[in-house]
Amino acid sequence: MNETGLHELSEKLIGTEIKAELLRLFHMNPGILDTVESIARRIGRMPKDVKTEISTLVELGVLRKERFGKLDVVSLNTSKDREIQEKIAALIEGGAKG
Repeated sequence: MNETGLHELSEKLIGTEIKAELLRLFHMNPGILDTVESIARRIGRMPKDVKTEISTLVELGVLRKERFGKLDVVSLNTSKDREIQEKIAALIEGGAKG
């Protein structure tokens, strides 16, 4: 991948302020297992806005959504997150060399 690939990946991951806030929350608290409503409250956002961005991060695999009893909860997918961080690091290193 090249600089375009890095831009596209970063845009998908942190293309909005809410996504950046979500990633920061989950990286600082990797053990969080919570509902969309509670996560929205934690970052001071409206649940409907957070739900949209969480859906995008779930599609990318960074977050996972699971059923826990009667609740849908969201958590960090640490293995996929690590994989994406490694891809970003490789893209950055590749860009620095080229």
